[in-house]
Amino acid sequence: MKGTFIFVFSLLLPSCAQPHPNHINPIFAPIYIQFQHDAAAIGVHFDADRSLTIQFANLGYNPKTTGAEIVGECQSQSDNRGYNNTISIDPVFWDNATVDEQWLLVYHELGHCVLGAGHTANPDDIMYPDIGVNISVWHNEHWKSIDGLFRSYEGRLL
Repeated sequence: MKGTFIFVFSLLLPSCAQPHPNHINPIFAPIYIQFQHDAAAIGVHFDADRSLTIQFANLGYNPKTTGAEIVGECQSQSDNRGYNNTISIDPVFWDNATVDEQWLLVYHELGHCVLGAGHTANPDDIMYPDIGVNISVWHNEHWKSIDGLFRSYEGRLL
């Protein structure tokens, strides 16, 4: 029994040494993986120690109302171990969104949390703050949108 305890304890030590593990809801994992691949294809690579959480959180979206509503958000915090970034996606929006809208929203929020990108005034840009406006660009010009998102970070390790 004593040997078993030491063995199990020694297995736990390496995980305690990691600065911040990623906590990505499995629903978002394929989108995050594709985001990494799309970035790498342009020469943008992510720091493996960057902490990222992607989760569902009630942000107050109501599909019966019109106007500007928050359907996703990125919160970034830094501490002595690095950055701790959390993306929250409203589950009501997610359940009512098309697949294109879902992917666009997650890419947009990853643009904030991983790339540090801000909103733009260009409705053709993936970082434009209104999904309703830029969904047609995402659908019709997917790769052009992605290229524009990553191009200014080309060759950098983030």
